[in-house]
Amino acid sequence: CGHIIDWELSGDGPRWWDLVPLANRIAHFGYPANTWDDLVAGYGENPAGAPRFENMRALHAALLTTGAIIRATKTPDAKTLAEAQIRLNTWTGSTREWNAY
Repeated sequence: CGHIIDWELSGDGPRWWDLVPLANRIAHFGYPANTWDDLVAGYGENPAGAPRFENMRALHAALLTTGAIIRATKTPDAKTLAEAQIRLNTWTGSTREWNAY
């Protein structure tokens, strides 16, 4: 009996990394802020604002931005090009909400 395991997202690292995607969904995609409050209430601590957590959040946002850029180069339609630009503009101070694909 064979098993399929996706190891792409597995690994050893800071435990706060598991919280980063939700923090970025709230910050960039408009997820409701109360979802964060509910999560950290069950998690037992709130790392938001801690320098290490904010660095991880920025790294994750950079990954999401580069992913959008790569997608735009492979599928250069108006929607993907605009999304890549929106995400790039975040790095220069824009607070415009990102769009999910």
